[in-house]
Amino acid sequence: MCVFAKMGLTPLLFYLVCFFVLTYPAVAKFSTHFFADGGDGLQNVWNVWWVEKAITVLHQSPWHTQYLHYPYGTSLLPQTMSPFNGFPAIVLSRFLTAVAVYNVIVTFSFVAGGVTAFILAYYLTAAYWPSIAAGFIFTFSNYHFTHAQGHLQLVSLEWIPLFVLLWFKLLSKPTIRIAVGAALVLFLVILCDYYYFFYSVITGVVTVLWYMGRQKTGLVFLKNPYVAPLGTFCLLALASSGALAGSLLLLNVRDPLTGGHSPEEFGLDLLAPFIYGAHWRFAAITRGYWFPLGNANENSVHLGLSVIILLVFVWFKRKSIDDGEVRLFFFILLFFLVLALGPSLHVWGKRITPFILPYAWLERAFPPLKISGVPVRMMTMVFLSAAMISAYGFRLLCRTSGRGRIVAAALFATLCVEYVPAPIPTTEPAIPQYVTIVKGLPERGGVLDMVSSPTLSLLYQTVHEKPVAFGYVSRSSRSVEIKDQEVRAAIEAKDFPRLWCHYHLGYLVSKDSTVNTLVESFNVLDTRPMIWSDGQISLFDLSKFEPVPFEQVGEALANIPVKIQGAWVKDGYYPGSERPPIKTVVMGSWVRSDADTGILRMGPFRTGRYGAIAVPVLTGPVSRGLSVIVVEGRSGDTVAQLSPPPVLAKWRVWKILLPRHDMQLEIVAQDQGAEWGEWLALGMPHALK
Repeated sequence: MCVFAKMGLTPLLFYLVCFFVLTYPAVAKFSTHFFADGGDGLQNVWNVWWVEKAITVLHQSPWHTQYLHYPYGTSLLPQTMSPFNGFPAIVLSRFLTAVAVYNVIVTFSFVAGGVTAFILAYYLTAAYWPSIAAGFIFTFSNYHFTHAQGHLQLVSLEWIPLFVLLWFKLLSKPTIRIAVGAALVLFLVILCDYYYFFYSVITGVVTVLWYMGRQKTGLVFLKNPYVAPLGTFCLLALASSGALAGSLLLLNVRDPLTGGHSPEEFGLDLLAPFIYGAHWRFAAITRGYWFPLGNANENSVHLGLSVIILLVFVWFKRKSIDDGEVRLFFFILLFFLVLALGPSLHVWGKRITPFILPYAWLERAFPPLKISGVPVRMMTMVFLSAAMISAYGFRLLCRTSGRGRIVAAALFATLCVEYVPAPIPTTEPAIPQYVTIVKGLPERGGVLDMVSSPTLSLLYQTVHEKPVAFGYVSRSSRSVEIKDQEVRAAIEAKDFPRLWCHYHLGYLVSKDSTVNTLVESFNVLDTRPMIWSDGQISLFDLSKFEPVPFEQVGEALANIPVKIQGAWVKDGYYPGSERPPIKTVVMGSWVRSDADTGILRMGPFRTGRYGAIAVPVLTGPVSRGLSVIVVEGRSGDTVAQLSPPPVLAKWRVWKILLPRHDMQLEIVAQDQGAEWGEWLALGMPHALK
């Protein structure tokens, strides 16, 4: 029990208290505000919700979703989803609110990061309080608090020290049990973040090379007792972490990912580790340095004067430390510090060299690295190494004399000031009324939210729990972007029937008065698309654009003049296609082939007492160059449009509500012959019953 209190409970409580003190007054908002900003922070709120939803409700893999980019969906392999954080939410959400669940996860990452770094430092130094200080340096670094703004996946660095510890143990005293543990922890690392997995693998390789150098042979790991444990680790790691990383790389080959960052822009500024950054509590003092930087947030990675003093002190005292690992951590620190600089050297925001630094070489040797493009995040391993070296420094000071202990206390006190972060952002989940209304509506396809920002749309989805068009994801594949462009084209054309029939988007949220007026123009009989409005934001039911069944069609409108340009002809629809099931005169763009083009004008004609008309429509398998527009003859205003019309395959009747009686209308249909398989046929309009 004493060992548990000393090695587990005491460090845990220490880091927990430190977290709430350093982030005060966030603790006062623990149950009401997310510990995240309103940008990427809300994306991570969605990530936590989605993992729970996928596993417990949909019973599917969380790495693919149709709840975003509906209806075609998207892979979430490249998403900064941090699925590990969603797993505890499955349990926590049973008795905590979504806000509290998220904040517990953030708090856990900070506390656990300190505890695992403490355990690693204690393994290396066997010094208790110096190891406590090492955990403090690692988990309360400015880098860590910077990403508490909204990068939950980067906040989740707690498994890296534990992997390094198990890897050291595996190389020094190999056993099957340690090999299994190392592979499992490495899997936990990749379940938090791909960057951290990559850094851990590099650290593992560097450590192996270092051990080989100490043994003065490259064959040491091919002999007993290493073969079975290392073989076990490799097999388990390939089956778990390797499978996930391999799936991401394969996806990038099959369907290239977009949205990567520029390593030139997101490289480390050379002065950033030495000058207090934008997320220090007293950042106004150093504003002249960090404000001009293009990526001041990412470059808020100062080590602190106290840590730098300890690094220098340990370097000069390294021969008196009977531990070869201290040199290894110096090498790892320097190795990742150089890589973090990116492809070229920047000083005070100015580029000094061309693309000649080692990161540029690494990117050429390993092209998938281009998916990431944020080399400054390699500072994670710099802080871990600095924390371990600092533990050695504190141990040396505490063991020398009373004066040494005073210096150690002064350095730690300085460290506490240097590591006080700027207040972490908190976001209150204010839910608009329309979101609550959507939550209560029946399942009817996806939601097209033209009002909310992409990240707010993700937050609102966690409330109404319906699929949405588009979606804010970290990396998108090329095929998804192409499909998104097609949906956006339909939105820009205000082709609401297509949004429903082709993309099954059942609900539209809009505050565009032009959109609202046009949607309302499609009202038919006693059914109206508008569900709710507060005078600014309106909610529509796009399923009202479902073509009218033929049974509802009434009498044909007589004596409508027809004007034909190009290949449009009477009864000109593709040979062999079905005849319309109602009595009507058909005009079509098919004469001899798909390449036939032309324009059809039906009207102008008077609508008399009718309040709605129906137009039978038939298209070929492609409709990109087709359009049907109904205009008011006197003013030229558009009453309704299908641009392009949905590919209907069979004759359907399109309903059009007239804004008033006795209108003079003209129906204009066009076939531009954009590609093969494109043809259009229209029946003469009918009055709806």
